[in-house]
Amino acid sequence: MFYTREKEDKKEIVEYTLPEDTGHFSFLVTEGTYYIVAFEDLNNDFTYDQEGLVGYFGAPDKIVVSSDRMALSDSKRIKDLNILLTKTDVFLYGFPTAVDNEALSQINFEKLGLITDLDDKIFAPQNGTIGY
Repeated sequence: MFYTREKEDKKEIVEYTLPEDTGHFSFLVTEGTYYIVAFEDLNNDFTYDQEGLVGYFGAPDKIVVSSDRMALSDSKRIKDLNILLTKTDVFLYGFPTAVDNEALSQINFEKLGLITDLDDKIFAPQNGTIGY
């Protein structure tokens, strides 16, 4: 799974992540306009396989992150960016179909967070399935 930013009518990969077993994912982003793309990698080579599944947020839809939008939000999060992976014969034009293995090796897949007490509502039982 990765998110992209437009550059000269093409979309370039900004960051990659591997979704959790539950399907949840997160990215830390700066202001900008992004697209989210996910694909099933059947042979683990970080390249879209035509036999695999692919999905986009929306059709794909732009996700705009701005200081104005974030000022209106209490949590500073954009939620419910659901992506349905489906079988398709064509990867959308302009989207990358492979992840740069060298760039991927530079990424730390550890999750960053806040220091808090165990009484915090984030540790409620219903959140246990998403890794808290």
